[in-house]
Formats: sequence, structure tokens, C-alpha cells
Amino acid sequence: DCCKVTIEMTAHAVATIRVFLSHALFPRALSLTIQLPCFFFAYIIVIVNSNKIESTESTDEIIDQTIRELCLILKKSDDENFIYEFFKCLFTPPELKDFANRWLLVKELDKGTTQREIAKKYGMSLCKITRGSRELAKADSAFRKLLDIQKAQEDR
Repeated sequence: DCCKVTIEMTAHAVATIRVFLSHALFPRALSLTIQLPCFFFAYIIVIVNSNKIESTESTDEIIDQTIRELCLILKKSDDENFIYEFFKCLFTPPELKDFANRWLLVKELDKGTTQREIAKKYGMSLCKITRGSRELAKADSAFRKLLDIQKAQEDR
């Protein structure tokens, strides 16, 4: 008994989902291909054996690979409007707001705004702001590096 699912992303932002199902109850194997306009960059093979589902890679590895793939693709793009539209497609409006608020709080912390002022001004939890503060304070902080890049661009 076997079920194989693959999900691929094309250059035209179309996710192609292929499902192959072979089972003793079916006289012939069932194969289905679906194309959907979305931004999904994962390749997953799922094997169904005796009602037990196993992944060929751990979920954490797939997620890490997918994030790295997205970073590489975005690094190669110099089109700000494309990246903006990509974010609008990838995230729901609440996710996009949360994404933007996290960067906003980092910039506010960098300006010297207190955590309580940020929480009051933007309605953010102190836990989220404290996490941002801890990340910003790390010796090799990605937040600090990005703020430095932004400042260097503003100075030009």
C-alpha cells in the first residue's frame, strides 16, 4: 500500500500538487495533479504503510530548508514591489501585521523607546517585546545587522 504526494513551486507562483495512490482495494493506481496559485515551496513525500504515516524528512528539516530556499530567492530579487506583493500573498492580513509589528518593535527598541511605551503605543505584549529586546542585545544579532544595513542606506 502506498500513497505518494509531491508539492512543487513553479516560476509562475503556481503550486503543483501530485497525488499517487496505489492500494489493494483499487484495481488501478490513482494519479491526480492539481495546480493552485499560491506560494508553497516544499517538496514532501508521504508514505502510508499499514495506516502509519512516515515523512521522508523531519518536519523541522523541511521547514528549515523551505525558509532557506525563500531567503535565497528573495536575496536574488531586487524588486521591492515584487517582494511586497509576495509577502501579501504569503501571509494573511493578521500574519502580515504581526510580521510588520515585530520589525517595528525592533526599530523602536533601537531608538531607545521603553518596552512599556512600545506595548502601550502599539498594543503589543511585553513578552513579544522582551523577546525582541533579547534578540537585539545578542552579540551577533541579525536584528542589529539589518538595522545597520538600513541606517547605511539612509545615510546615502
